[in-house]
Amino acid sequence: MEISNMNAFSKYPNTKETDKMPQVMHVVNFTINGKPFNMELMAECPVNAMKKMEAILKYSDKPAEEMFGSGSADEKGGAE
Repeated sequence: MEISNMNAFSKYPNTKETDKMPQVMHVVNFTINGKPFNMELMAECPVNAMKKMEAILKYSDKPAEEMFGSGSADEKGGAE
């Protein structure tokens, strides 16, 4: 499994309230074997979100398609 093009960002804009929270929702985009995927997860920062995603992918015994579906929502026409 070749993981590439991983990036992450906070799903919502920062506010005074979210700045006080230990974790906020992040979106992680990545490619596995040339196929795009994305996942939302709680994390301290974008780097922490990518590290969590790497751990999920590394220690899972399931193929990415089974964990995340056949590809990203964008590839399916943007439906969420």
